[in-house]
Amino acid sequence: MKRTSDGLSETLQVDDITPPSESGNKKRNKLIKSCGFCRRRKLRCDQQKPICSTCISRNLMDCQYAEEFNKDIEKKAIYGTFTNVELLKKIDDLENKIHTLENDKSPDSPTKFMHSSSSFPLLNAATCRGFSESSSPLLDGVINPYADCCYLQYKHAGRSIVYGPTSMRTQISITNGGFIQKYKQLWAKVKVERNIWKKTNQKTMCRELNLLNESSWEPVSLIKQICKFLPSYEKILSILDRVFDDELINEFNIILDKAKITRDFMDYFMPGKDLLPNGERPIVYILSNSKNNYYKAAVIIMILCLRYFYENIPAPVERFLIFLNGTSTEKVFYIERAQMLILVFYHRELYSFGGDGSPMLNINESLFATVTTLGLHLDIRKNFKGREKSMGSMESLENTWFMAILIDYTVSSHIGKPLMISKFYLDETQEYCVLNDQSKTYEGKLKRYLKMARSILFALYDREKFPDLKLFSKQLTSFVEEELGPLGHYTDGNLTAEVPLKETRILCMALGLILSFYALVHSVLKVRNIESKNNTFQLVLINFSVIVNTTIRCFLIDKERYPECFEPSYRHLPPTMTMSMGLRAGLFSKTLVFFCSLVFFKLTLFENGICLFNDMECGWSDLSSITVPSGKDLSLGTAMKLYTTISDRLFNTRDKVLLRTMHNSPQFIIELAIERTSRTVLGNVLEFRKMTEETWLTKITQELDPQNQQQSTELRTEQEQQRHEPINSETSLPPAPSMDPAAAPTMSQSEITQMLTDEFWTNYNLGWEELVNQSEFSSLFNDYEGGGNLEPGGS
Repeated sequence: MKRTSDGLSETLQVDDITPPSESGNKKRNKLIKSCGFCRRRKLRCDQQKPICSTCISRNLMDCQYAEEFNKDIEKKAIYGTFTNVELLKKIDDLENKIHTLENDKSPDSPTKFMHSSSSFPLLNAATCRGFSESSSPLLDGVINPYADCCYLQYKHAGRSIVYGPTSMRTQISITNGGFIQKYKQLWAKVKVERNIWKKTNQKTMCRELNLLNESSWEPVSLIKQICKFLPSYEKILSILDRVFDDELINEFNIILDKAKITRDFMDYFMPGKDLLPNGERPIVYILSNSKNNYYKAAVIIMILCLRYFYENIPAPVERFLIFLNGTSTEKVFYIERAQMLILVFYHRELYSFGGDGSPMLNINESLFATVTTLGLHLDIRKNFKGREKSMGSMESLENTWFMAILIDYTVSSHIGKPLMISKFYLDETQEYCVLNDQSKTYEGKLKRYLKMARSILFALYDREKFPDLKLFSKQLTSFVEEELGPLGHYTDGNLTAEVPLKETRILCMALGLILSFYALVHSVLKVRNIESKNNTFQLVLINFSVIVNTTIRCFLIDKERYPECFEPSYRHLPPTMTMSMGLRAGLFSKTLVFFCSLVFFKLTLFENGICLFNDMECGWSDLSSITVPSGKDLSLGTAMKLYTTISDRLFNTRDKVLLRTMHNSPQFIIELAIERTSRTVLGNVLEFRKMTEETWLTKITQELDPQNQQQSTELRTEQEQQRHEPINSETSLPPAPSMDPAAAPTMSQSEITQMLTDEFWTNYNLGWEELVNQSEFSSLFNDYEGGGNLEPGGS
């Protein structure tokens, strides 16, 4: 099979399209019944659809009929010397996109659409059936179906962002549109309450732009304004010491040289002569060198942002950082600029990630330009030898370059963009390559993971080759099993202390990438077999378990090491819990919405013997391996029970201290809102699916045995009483009813299915409107001051 651009161009000969007669008198086309292949080869076609027997016997993947294209084009335009079916499919695709855009012009909501490769129409189930996933199930000339898979978020004000194939937004947009529409309806109400909370608590993702509206006129310089907010000279020295002494919560200290940082602080931060009431000296001015290198001071100020200001950075400090980041002169390329940008990235990851990683885009681009201009991609120990006094230790320089590589990967996987640091800048064949590390340390494992994962991302965006995502998923799974210890130590809350905490970051990165590949295979290739379902549910449950266990583990560490952070007056997350937000950044939202969209798809699809409860029986429930063994089944009912059990440990916990502590984090508040909204959508659709099936069963029972009339009435009464009960871990799913489709002898299987489908959607749509009108979410954003159980399906 051809997989080259030349092969694709051969099938798209524009000259083959015959223009209409200038006189306007066109000969009426004869109806073409044979498929394109049989017509060109002058073979007898049995006209079977979707694939005729001739095409099947030749192992062809596609069988095109002229009637598929409702175009006013002469038959020669479709079947000339070369086929133009691909071109007509492109026209159909473009017309559909135009139609979508024309139907979505609301000025108050974002316009969103999913775009797949222009040369790769999404395959249907018939096309995908019968070929191996290890080979490419593509049409002639098509190479990579994933590279152009993207999601365009367009806001009414003109702002837009494109998210690529590994992005959370692309992932959910191509999975199930029905769930997203219902989710958006509830989220609109959640967003109103969230905006009130943000305004009350002065939280905003547009802080930098909002500074333009604040009065910046001051009788003193920006430097002196900053000094008013800084802690004392002695306090800063103490903070710097702790940053290097406590390595667990200060991952970023590997890019810094303690001796150089201490020296820079003493050289550039000037203490005053007048003492403060506590006997310490205030900072009265910040100096720079003769070349105005304020980046030395910026590195120290960013340390204070992480360990003193937390999420509440003073406006003058924010202006100072914006100015240094945006300066365009070539006289800014200092090692301290790269270190400042890394610390800014780390701060945003902990305090303002936002779920999709978009706040990191500009930082990564600035960091890439800085480290490559500095020459950190070259042999550091050779080129910077003897410059330790001005640049820092060789280890800190190598780690600065390493952190730039890590940040580039993180942004690429979250946003769905190709890596900026290409093979040109990171040659793994060179002995000095920073990723060539065989040590058993956390850093060594992280470098080996990046080495493998970067090659996978390069393949994902390579238009000249077909990326085998199933193979990539196996490679990632093998890395987790071989490098990170037993998976059960991460998913079992009683065993989490057996593995190094920081290695959770590597695990979450690997799990997030595997999840992206599962979503692409599910949505683009339409691979939806038992193995795919089992492994997808297994992965999302593992992700939830890792997230919950990591958060609780960090909470317990903080209670032991930093008890002062649990005083009611302390309004920030404790340090280890803060670090946990970075360890799992982006994984929660991606996992939750993908899982819920899959469940919604299953609940609204009437198949497999019609009855939903056939998939509600208990099945596989072991989360100690990423894949489900052959012969085992992870049912929908088991997956939903495990999901509620796992998530309730964090979101519905009765530990008042844990809840109060996590309500100090804006990220947790958003996660709570997303989780509650998603579960409300699922609870509602499950309720009406159960009601529809039970109503149908009651009717069949009455027809077969009129004496069951009283029992049926009692069943309907019980249904009505349970109608508004939420899904939670304490409510068991109803037992599978015994339903035989043959019980209705006068109705065919398709008629029964259609009847159930119609009844379900009629009841569901009416019930949904009632839910939307009654739902209130203000309690999600109230400061938690004492307890009470947060109902898992509460609305």
